[in-house]
Parts: sequence; structure tokens; C-alpha cells
Amino acid sequence: ISGDLTVSGSSTYTYDEQVDGQVWIKDSTASSATQGGHLRLFSDDGAALGDTHRLGVLEFGAAEDTSSTITIGARIEAIADAAWSASENGADMVFYTTDGNASQSEVMRLSANKVTTFAGNVTLSSGNLMLPNTYGLRWGDTGTYISGSSGGDTLSFYPDGTERFKLDANSRISLSNNDAGGT
Repeated sequence: ISGDLTVSGSSTYTYDEQVDGQVWIKDSTASSATQGGHLRLFSDDGAALGDTHRLGVLEFGAAEDTSSTITIGARIEAIADAAWSASENGADMVFYTTDGNASQSEVMRLSANKVTTFAGNVTLSSGNLMLPNTYGLRWGDTGTYISGSSGGDTLSFYPDGTERFKLDANSRISLSNNDAGGT
């Protein structure tokens, strides 16, 4: 297909096709919370999806030379987090970027168990990192974390799983152990 392709309505299309131009997906039904253009990527080989198998992928690529060698610059995948069944349909959303010579690496994962994992640094260019009430920041699988509570207006530090330092809204500081522990 050369030019633009517009797909309207809810018809089912089965084909492999390269589009040279743009693809527009239009839903002309009355707008609502359940209507709008819809693109579905899915895997169906007649068997249930296996653990770590891919549901679908969006790849973003471009030519790296005058011979039209297409290289992927970024991709988004949906990956099963367990073998699928009638009662298990968990999937992670995984984001990849490319650096150097076509070297893709995972940069962020939104897990089915509601954990977001970042590879590398997280930088806020403006605004605040907002945490729900009574949650904190944790370092790896260690007992080291900072916990805050707007209900009690406190900020507590736990370097080893034990509260060692607490600051409250009245500027009171509580230390659980006055031993400086060395230096």
C-alpha cells in the first residue's frame, strides 16, 4: 500500500502488509469512555500463551544508511509474567531504548504485580515525587528505607530495618541510639 491507509469501523483484517505512508484508525461511533480508535496486537497460535512469551510489540525504527537498512531505536513489548490460563492473564509492559550500534536494553518495566522498575537514574526536571500516605523509599532488598506519614507528620529513617532517626512536624528529632558507631 502506498500513501495513507484509513481503517474505519470494527471490521477484522487478516494480512501482512507494509504501509508506505500513514495509517489512521478511526472510530466514527459516538464518543464515550469505551469508544475511540483501537489497535490490538495479539498472539494466538491455538495454544495458551506461555510464561515470558510476548503478546505483542511496537517497534520504532529508521534507516541507518542510504541502503535503507532499518534499525530499531526503541520498542515497547507486552510479556506474559506467567503461563496463561482461564484464571491467569498477567503481563508486564517493557520499554527498551537503543544506544550505540543497535544495542537495545530494557529501561523500564511496568510489572503485573504493580511494581515499576527503572534501569538507570530517574530524574525529575520539575515538580515533586509524590508518595501516597505512609509509604516510603526503599533501597533494594535491604532493610534500608525512609518512611513518611502525613497523618502523623513524621519522617523516619531506617538504615538497617530499625528506626534510627525520626523528625516530626514540630521539629523534634528522636534518635533511637546515641552511639555514633565510630566516626
